[in-house]
Amino acid sequence: MRPNIIYVCNNDGSDTRVVKEVTSLSRCYDVHFLGIGSGDNSFARDLVATFVLIAGSHRSMLALLQLAFNVVKLRFKKNISSIHVVNEQVLLAILPSIVGSRVVLDLFDSLFLKINAIGEKLWLLKRLLYGASTYIIITDELRRQLMPAFSISKTHVIPNAPFKDKHMPAKTFSNDGVTIAYFGTLLEHRGTSVIRELLEHHPDITALCAGWSVDEPSQELQRHPRVRWLGVIPQREANRIIAKEADYILAIYPSDNYNNRFASPNKIFDAIHTRTPLICSDHIKLSEFVRENNLGLLVGSPGDLNYKEFGKLLKSYKGKFEMNPSLLDQYSWDAFEQKLLDLHAPPTARPQG
Repeated sequence: MRPNIIYVCNNDGSDTRVVKEVTSLSRCYDVHFLGIGSGDNSFARDLVATFVLIAGSHRSMLALLQLAFNVVKLRFKKNISSIHVVNEQVLLAILPSIVGSRVVLDLFDSLFLKINAIGEKLWLLKRLLYGASTYIIITDELRRQLMPAFSISKTHVIPNAPFKDKHMPAKTFSNDGVTIAYFGTLLEHRGTSVIRELLEHHPDITALCAGWSVDEPSQELQRHPRVRWLGVIPQREANRIIAKEADYILAIYPSDNYNNRFASPNKIFDAIHTRTPLICSDHIKLSEFVRENNLGLLVGSPGDLNYKEFGKLLKSYKGKFEMNPSLLDQYSWDAFEQKLLDLHAPPTARPQG
């Protein structure tokens, strides 16, 4: 008999990191997935022992309370070894239902960082949530440094890297113009305005778009004649398309909160695996990693760019970034998968670091 794990999140199982975690956990555990949404694009459904989606919005308190009710039901029906909870707001909503359980709290989109409550700010609430967690997962060491002191010893780093892909196509660049991959959460201030302006100023620039168009400008962008809209697709498929067809990957973030300034985007690691340079915001903390490893171009605020000159720059640098192949093994999900599995293992030995 394999141990049973409950995996609780506020999306439908299509999120890139959720899919990677469920894929890894399902190798050793029977995973019972609880999420919110329609499930039309869920890639987690076929990986788990139980798949339950609550209809509604991830912002709905009623939907979050229904998650808690389903946690209780599963705990009565199954001998649950541990519970994996994605982000603080979900843990807060289901807190009474997890009392007495071993909990792994996964902070890849932290509520506290979004409201700029870093370190010891809101200490009592953090003590409640982080104190109820056996272990905490964050995405990089920079974010670990923003945690309150009492939680550091139980906090573990698992980056947003993709699985290694033995069948990744050889990198190719377009013959003419520039093709930019704009994947993930599509928002006006997270890249939509940059793509729109480049398309307007340069008739030889095209875009590949995939993911979730969250606002009206992004929904309008996907209908542009020089945008190829791919919908919601798995990360492995996305990266193979990028390797074959894209000249750059767009990774733009606003600077309005710590969650964005300390963004740990999977796009940085997608660039390594597909050998495709980034167009990356220069104010995020990981921009130094991009610079040190020659992973692409760093840009300032979208509102300050001269798009005519910027487009020329993209064309002149196309295909000229040489990436260190040793980064591929160092920053792959495969290198961190065992750490995730260990965090859910019975407490015979406490994982370190």
